[in-house]
Amino acid sequence: MNSSKIAVILVNWNQYDLTRNCIISILDCSFKDFQIFLVDNASEDNSLEKLKKEFNNISFIQNKKNLGFTGANNIAIKEAIKRKFKYIMLLNNDTEVKYNFFEPLLLSLKKDKKLAAVQPLILNFENKNTVWNFGGKFNNFFGYVATMNKGVNKSKLLEIKNTEWISGCCFLFRSEIIDKIGLLDDYFFVYYEDADFSLRIKEVGYKIGLQKNSAIYHHEGASWK
Repeated sequence: MNSSKIAVILVNWNQYDLTRNCIISILDCSFKDFQIFLVDNASEDNSLEKLKKEFNNISFIQNKKNLGFTGANNIAIKEAIKRKFKYIMLLNNDTEVKYNFFEPLLLSLKKDKKLAAVQPLILNFENKNTVWNFGGKFNNFFGYVATMNKGVNKSKLLEIKNTEWISGCCFLFRSEIIDKIGLLDDYFFVYYEDADFSLRIKEVGYKIGLQKNSAIYHHEGASWK
């Protein structure tokens, strides 16, 4: 098993331009030891065909129907584990990543064996100085999840190492954790699957981290329009 190679999973659903820009930003990164798995959720806009013509170094998976965020990611997660990737990343296709965003995430996992997953700083694409997501909390009394630091200027962001839940928009995790907690829960289809995944990670005694030195830019809600 390669000690650092990362499987990067993207899900496309009728979003050629967003997905293309996301892929280009990944390929432009300083870190090169990764393989992109693009899962297409039965797109009807010819986006998969166009992406296949443009990128010949990607592993494409085509679904016959829309399996949602959870189902599509689970297919690629199983393929990545089959190919013995040690690390797996879920990344929304409506994001673009910074040049050096891989290395700090990978270093976090390598430094702390009890850290199962780590999330980068997620900034707004339209206003790149403001935070979209950097940490989350559970409200056990009312039964909901809260996003932390939303709208905060990144210059005023405090250093935070751990979080109660991570955003499915982007996180890197150890593939071995799937043996302990299972895949994403298909019950959710889209939304809240990340909170559930985080809870299950913590239930088996692992931590969930944040990495301020790694950043991506997010078009909020664009992938579901």
